[in-house]
Amino acid sequence: MEGGDLYEKIKTKRKYTEKEIFWIFLQIMKGLDYLHSRGVAHRDIKLQNMLLTSHAKNPRVKIADFSLAEEFRFTKMHIKCGTPGFMAPEIFSDEFYDEKVDIFSAGIILYIL
Repeated sequence: MEGGDLYEKIKTKRKYTEKEIFWIFLQIMKGLDYLHSRGVAHRDIKLQNMLLTSHAKNPRVKIADFSLAEEFRFTKMHIKCGTPGFMAPEIFSDEFYDEKVDIFSAGIILYIL
């Protein structure tokens, strides 16, 4: 992707307007909604996995790196995986968890922005 990832963009830009944050976060949430509606949990939502289509003011955001993704409709997720600092607390428990762990990770991104 021409715009790199969100991590690199944050390092260079430093400050976003509320409108820019809304645009970025809306796209992340729409992407997660699509994945979850298809029965897929990403499980590694983080800044480095949010790719930007360009260096424009409001680039499109694409979710990348599905190496830890899993279908949750037919199986219960229990493997401890993800990037520390972006992982939901339930992943660390010995219980099963669901796709909502992606929403928690997206919340971490929103907080950082």
